[in-house]
Amino acid sequence: MIERQDFPGDDVLQWDVSRMGLSARAYNSLWRSGHTTIGDVYKLNPRELYAIRNLGGKSLQEVIDTMRGLGFTDWADTMSRYKRLRYQDRRKAR
Repeated sequence: MIERQDFPGDDVLQWDVSRMGLSARAYNSLWRSGHTTIGDVYKLNPRELYAIRNLGGKSLQEVIDTMRGLGFTDWADTMSRYKRLRYQDRRKAR
């Protein structure tokens, strides 16, 4: 996983998602849904992120962890909280 300090001074939000070092599944899911830059991913709210087709649990966690590594900890924390709440709601529904 890449980290933001590896590229000081770069405007990370303008990076192509291919620079995130994601798996093929995570990359393709983001790309095909029209989220081509890190800025596009950063603008997503939790419902939009979790609604991306073919972006399952492991891929979602990979995206969240990568964004955290790039310094977007508040964003990553929000997404992780939403993921936990969603999981708890599913368990209660059973």
